[in-house]
Amino acid sequence: MTDHQELLSRLNDLDSLAQKRQMICYSDFLNMDEYSSYLTQKHSYSCDTVPFSDIANLERQMIAFIPDAFCFNELNFPVAIFKIEPKNVKFAQEITHRDVLGAIMNLGIERKLIGDIFVSEREACFLANDKIKEFLLDELHQIKRTDVVLKEIFGLPDIFQTKFDEFNRSVASLRLDCIVAEFANCSRSVSERYIKQGLVYLNYKQTEQVSVLCKPGDIISVRGIGKMILDDVIGKSKKDKVVIRIKKYK
Repeated sequence: MTDHQELLSRLNDLDSLAQKRQMICYSDFLNMDEYSSYLTQKHSYSCDTVPFSDIANLERQMIAFIPDAFCFNELNFPVAIFKIEPKNVKFAQEITHRDVLGAIMNLGIERKLIGDIFVSEREACFLANDKIKEFLLDELHQIKRTDVVLKEIFGLPDIFQTKFDEFNRSVASLRLDCIVAEFANCSRSVSERYIKQGLVYLNYKQTEQVSVLCKPGDIISVRGIGKMILDDVIGKSKKDKVVIRIKKYK
């Protein structure tokens, strides 16, 4: 069984279990590829499904499977939010996403139990499955060579909120390949290749349709390059190109 087939099997099992036991079931954190697979087949589930939405624009998503007897306001996602701070700021090293993930994985924790990681110089926040909360609090004491304090928090501090670079660009049309070419600073032929190789996600769903038309609010990710929001279509340039506003995730 391939990883893709195994994922679909796990999601189908959650769908069946939720209906059979009339209880809300929750997935592990899904990466971008897995979330794209979920979006492809979400309409085939007997349950309603809802992603974790307390924090906007997450890369890794947890899905709730909700049987008919329940409503959305009964959701209680098993998601804990943690903040990492150095014990002594004076001697603390700057840390990266990779440093934080490495320290967590070195504890023997599976990647599927960890959600997004947010880093700001010497501090970090991350999401984790609630079932490993006590283990993390007991065991995570060091990032690189810096002694740290881990504590549970109940909201993402402003310093870790998503930040953007915002700019206007002119494109030949709102086709996906045109926008990807502008965003990735490459030719249309290269952007078409990115799309056909499955490296491009439109609203978190993998697509190989180079000519699909984008609209304001669409989120476009290019693996290895970054993620952007098509914020607005401003109008036409003097050369009759479409002027768009892009918000690039920092």
